[in-house]
Order: sequence, then C-alpha cells, then structure tokens
Amino acid sequence: MTQEQYWNEYRPIEIERYLTHLKVINHIYENDLGKVGLTKEEVDTMENENYVIDKIEEYLKSQIDIEYMDSELEKMLK
Repeated sequence: MTQEQYWNEYRPIEIERYLTHLKVINHIYENDLGKVGLTKEEVDTMENENYVIDKIEEYLKSQIDIEYMDSELEKMLK
C-alpha cells in the first residue's frame, strides 16, 4: 500500500468506523444504559467514566458475531 492509498482510501474508512463506534457508545450512554446493567443514577454518581465506557464496549463486543473469511487472518486476530 502506498502512502497515497493509505491517506486517500484506508484512513478515511478507519476514521468513519471510529466515529461510528463513538456515536454508538454515546447513544447507549445517553439513552440505553439498562442494556449494560447500569442506571442513569449510578452513572451520575460514579467518579470513573471509563468504567461506564468499558461496560458499554464489553456489551457491544458480546453482541457482535464475527465470521472470518480467511483462517490465517482469524488466527492472527484471536
């Protein structure tokens, strides 16, 4: 991959994925904390916001079923 391909093709896709991920986390944080086993009252009193984000990411990972098309890639990513 050339530097031009990286910046013009790969990087924009990665940025879009990252922003989508943040939007999903924010949506759950603002609207649906019950899915991760927390209430708004608990979150408002918690000192550690990272704990809440970690719980949301844990929930999201449990909801995703990844199917690998390449067995070598699967081994590398697990």
